[in-house]
Amino acid sequence: MAIHSLCEVIKINSSEIRDKFFEEQKNKLPDTNNKILIDWLSFTSKIDSDLSVFDVLGLSHIKKHFQLIYGFQGYKQRFYFEGISIHYGHSKNKGVWVEMSGQGCRTFETYSKISFVELFKAIIYNQENEDYNVTRLDVAFDDFHKIIPLKKLSNQILDEHFVSKFEPKSYLVNMHPGRKGITCDIGSSSSNLKFRVYDKAYERGYFEEIEKNGFSWTRWEIQMRDDRAYNFMKLSLDSYVGQIFRGVILKYFRVVDVNKSDSNKRRWNTSKWYLRFIGDVENISLFTPCKSDYNLYKCERYVYTQAGNAVDTLIQIKGVDNFIAELRASKSETTPKYKELLNTYNASHDIEEHGANILNYLKEHNLE
Repeated sequence: MAIHSLCEVIKINSSEIRDKFFEEQKNKLPDTNNKILIDWLSFTSKIDSDLSVFDVLGLSHIKKHFQLIYGFQGYKQRFYFEGISIHYGHSKNKGVWVEMSGQGCRTFETYSKISFVELFKAIIYNQENEDYNVTRLDVAFDDFHKIIPLKKLSNQILDEHFVSKFEPKSYLVNMHPGRKGITCDIGSSSSNLKFRVYDKAYERGYFEEIEKNGFSWTRWEIQMRDDRAYNFMKLSLDSYVGQIFRGVILKYFRVVDVNKSDSNKRRWNTSKWYLRFIGDVENISLFTPCKSDYNLYKCERYVYTQAGNAVDTLIQIKGVDNFIAELRASKSETTPKYKELLNTYNASHDIEEHGANILNYLKEHNLE
C-alpha cells in the first residue's frame, strides 16, 4: 500500500474514533437541578508571578498539565489548561492576569484544593490592599424546570412591559428561526452591569432532546465588571448568593403585566412567572459546582490521595499479585463513569496505536 493511502486510512479511522467520542460527549445531558454558578472570573495581581499564582488558585498540584502558549492584550505568554489562562510577561503591567471562562470555572471546581468562596476571600483581601483587581465576574442561574418562559420574556421586552434602571436603548432581542435560539440582552454591553438570558439548550446543540423530550435549559446571566464585580463578590461572603442575585435583578429590571387603567408602569403588578423565578433563585444558598466529565486525573487523584494508604497497606500485607486477584474477584459491576473512562482511554489508545503503525511502516521501508 502506498504511504499516502496508508496514512489516509489511519487518519480516517482515528478521525472516526474522535468524532464518535466527542459526539457522545456533546449529547450528554447536564445535571438538571436548578443552580447558581460562577461562569466567568477575571482578576489581575501585582504581587504574584506566573508560578506563585498557582498556589493562590489551589492548582499547584496540576501545574504540569498547563500548556505554555501565546498571551494577548500585551501579555507575552500564558499558561493554559481547560479554560483557565494565567497571562504574564507584560511590558508595562507587573504581575499576572488570571482569566477563567465558563469551562475554566468548571475546571477550577473540579481540580482546585480551594472553593470559589475561599478564592473570593483572597481576592477581596488583596484588592483592599490594592494588590489585586477583579475585572470581570459572571454569575449565572441555570433553569431546567421552565420557570423562565424565554419567548414570553422576549415579547414583554419588545412590547416594553417592564420597569428598569438600564438605558432605554440598551435592550436587544435576537430570535433565530423557529421558537428556539432566543437571546435577550438587557443593559449596554459597554456598562459594568448587564443581564443576558438565552436558550442554553439550543446553544449546546441539544436539538433532538428539545424536539423529542421537551428538554429545556435557560440561563440568566449577570455580567459584572470592575466595582460591580467586586461588590457582588464581597456581598456573597456574608449572604446567600441567591439573595444577592435576586436583589441585583429586582433593583435593575422588573417584568410587569399590563394595566390599561393605570398609565404609570411602575405601579403595574410584577408578572407571576417573574415572581416564581425570583423566589426560586432566592432559595439557592451556595454556588453549586457543576458536574464535569470524569477523567483519568480525577481517578488517579482519588486512588492516590484518598485510597492510597489503604491500597499500599493491603499490597504490603498480601503482595501485589494476591491484591490484584482479590480486587478483581470482589469488585462490583463497573459504574457508568468508570466505563466511560475506559472507553475514552481505549479510544485514545487506538489513535496512538494507529500513529505507531505509521511510524513502524516508515521505518520498515526506510521512509522516515
